[in-house]
Amino acid sequence: MKYIKDTLQHTDQVMQTYHVNSLLAKVIESKNMGLREYEKFVSPHLIYHDFSLFSEADLALERIHHAIEEHEKIAIYGDYDCDGILSTAILVQAFKELGVEVGFHIPNRFTDGYGLNVKRVKQMAEKGYSLIITVDNGIKANEAVEEANRLGVDVIITDHHAFNESDELPDSQAIIHTKMSVDYPFKERFYCL
Repeated sequence: MKYIKDTLQHTDQVMQTYHVNSLLAKVIESKNMGLREYEKFVSPHLIYHDFSLFSEADLALERIHHAIEEHEKIAIYGDYDCDGILSTAILVQAFKELGVEVGFHIPNRFTDGYGLNVKRVKQMAEKGYSLIITVDNGIKANEAVEEANRLGVDVIITDHHAFNESDELPDSQAIIHTKMSVDYPFKERFYCL
């Protein structure tokens, strides 16, 4: 913390110049952002790439449409970090706006560990879920997906975490991952401030 305090000496000036709160002023100052770079950073004009550019987009959408038409129980399996919680909320809200009720689970990092696990797959199967959609996890959940397949539960994985090309990927219905999709233009895992 001392390092940050020593290096950030113009926070008040940045707050006045950019008309921002102290936290954002500290980010701007620590990144040495000029006014143009800051305006681009906070621009509401986000770049959205076409979902169909994901190599397994059609597989994922077909399975989701089938689940909706057949009134199957769908569970969203998130992650406990900020992008996992937010993506879970967005997906749950999207289904709600379509008139589809879905279940969801945000794992406890201490009791569930990271990612989809066998114990939770069994619980979701017992509750009658036939489709699990992961968000922000699943690319390394081979054992959990294998258990889901054994129980007749399909899994769609949406993840951005790193994996080795030599890794065996889970045998899921579809995997939505930027690095697995040659045509998808954004390959980075995330942008850090």
